[in-house]
Amino acid sequence: MATGPAETARGAAGGISVRELTPADLDPLRWVIYRAYYEVLLELYGRESASRYEVRSLDFMAMYLRRDPHGSFVAETADGTLAGGLFCFVWGEVGWFGSLAVAPQLQGKGVAQRLTQRAIDYLRARGCRRIGLETWPEAERTRHLYTKLGFERGRLTVKLSRRVTPATTGAAAGWVVSWVTPAQREGIERAIEAVSEISRAAASGDARPEFANEVRVAVVSSFGELAVVRDEGGMPRAFALALTRKPSGAPVGSLDVRLMVVASGGHNGDDVAALDALLAALDGRARRLSARGVTCDVNLAHDRAAGLLRQRGFRPIYELVRMELPRDGDDATSSPTLEYARWAG
Repeated sequence: MATGPAETARGAAGGISVRELTPADLDPLRWVIYRAYYEVLLELYGRESASRYEVRSLDFMAMYLRRDPHGSFVAETADGTLAGGLFCFVWGEVGWFGSLAVAPQLQGKGVAQRLTQRAIDYLRARGCRRIGLETWPEAERTRHLYTKLGFERGRLTVKLSRRVTPATTGAAAGWVVSWVTPAQREGIERAIEAVSEISRAAASGDARPEFANEVRVAVVSSFGELAVVRDEGGMPRAFALALTRKPSGAPVGSLDVRLMVVASGGHNGDDVAALDALLAALDGRARRLSARGVTCDVNLAHDRAAGLLRQRGFRPIYELVRMELPRDGDDATSSPTLEYARWAG
């Protein structure tokens, strides 16, 4: 969906304007992101943490643009200097934005607020019923910006990690696991249908997510692999999208699971057994890729999901805080569905 010409930021120093991102912006924007995030990590967590942050590859930036070409925005000054940017993500009725970055020398001039408002307007125009983001809990200035624009603090998202378990004798009886990889993606559309079916079966709340495009673009862009678990009757019961390359383009040290959803019901009615079959498949994939572990993100609104991972040896690495615009009739209670996602992939 096109969102029209660039909009000049009223009241912002230097005549800041916001427009859709183009392929020509990808290279300068990745360096703006690097500089901005390096400074934030340095301030919040120190030099050692900041030094581990890597500049994103052009392939990774192109993947973000490919996911939603009209939902990617940049801000620039009157002389054409890139001031910042962000990317929107639309998953059905769920809208998210991330990687909001402003060049350090242009911070405090209204750039972040203009980019954020453009994202909100875009996601509302796309029909998203949930709109949110994630940020560092310690980033007080960032949280203040989002609070000023109407966002409310939600529950924490925790990144969990577990070392790869020893090889087992085979898949659990009654479960069939199939993989779609960048090198072997002939069956991707059939697998995407399974992703949609699983997502519908697991959905709770008033806004239903749809991850088909998220999965398709990650695999086709050679950053992700998709695992689908089916029961003995052939019904799709669980899926996981795992990234095998870092944003820098280098191989991951641990298999990085960005989406993992388990449907309830089915022939045997056991979503925990489907989860265990999927975790075993992820361990097996990690071993074949010589990865040392498996990581997964889970929001603590899904407390049952988080608890099951902790029982299976996953331990926290770091936390982010989810912030969302308020919704009429929003149910803040915890969800029993087995959904493991940061939302922003």
